[in-house]
Amino acid sequence: MPRTVSTPPDKIASILREVLPLCPKSACRTHSPRKIAAAEGSRKIAAAEGGGTVRGMGDEVVWRAVGAAVGWLDGHGGSGVQEQTMRILKVTEEAGEVARAWIGVQGQNPRKGVTHEAREVADELADVVLSALVAIQSLGFDPAEVLSGKAAKVLDRMGAHEAREGGPESAARRDHA
Repeated sequence: MPRTVSTPPDKIASILREVLPLCPKSACRTHSPRKIAAAEGSRKIAAAEGGGTVRGMGDEVVWRAVGAAVGWLDGHGGSGVQEQTMRILKVTEEAGEVARAWIGVQGQNPRKGVTHEAREVADELADVVLSALVAIQSLGFDPAEVLSGKAAKVLDRMGAHEAREGGPESAARRDHA
């Protein structure tokens, strides 16, 4: 039986602030991340018992955030090839932040030691995902469709690999032999 977790408006605002940069026009209230988050209200996310796997990923909030980000960016920076390029490069920038956070978790910088927690790495990975979804939509594709199509290919490859190896049961027998 799934448990329900409420996502507070301030967490939604935090996510949207990451996705939607503040409008350079100080008078702009239309695209305020706080205003969008307040309109969104608390959302319910169903999480599977035990493992904490999120079912549906709060799809409505994710896709609204992606659409709002693309709309905001298009309205404030345009939607031409240059802007598409910047959105694609943003994914790389966010990936660099993941690397920095992971180095901080591992304490690999001798001058700094441990500077981050694993949750910060997960948050940075979420930034990569959101940036990628924004870039996909900016290229004119439906990010949900692209993501589902890619996930289906991964599942197909995994199934083909299991079939070649004789399935998970034969792998277990091989490991115990």
